Amino acid sequence: MKDKKALEHEVSSSILAITGRKIEDVNCDLFGQPYYLKPRDMVYLFIEIQKNYGIKIPEEIINSKQFSTIDEISRIIKNIINNKKRL
Repeated sequence: MKDKKALEHEVSSSILAITGRKIEDVNCDLFGQPYYLKPRDMVYLFIEIQKNYGIKIPEEIINSKQFSTIDEISRIIKNIINNKKRL
């Protein structure tokens, strides 16, 4: 299992590939200043993460706005992977 820092790096790299924007602050709201990512870009990221990690991110996580920082996204990935291993 990858550690959280490795996941943060991978999520950052995916965002760079999708948007052309390098995100420095893993705790910064991706929808706010200074990045202002478009919802469309986040959908692409969401799909890429599910495909790359073989996970299903529950809709309630998206609706609760937890999918808005690199730190939170990495934590979501790690939690879902850990829960899959327990099953």
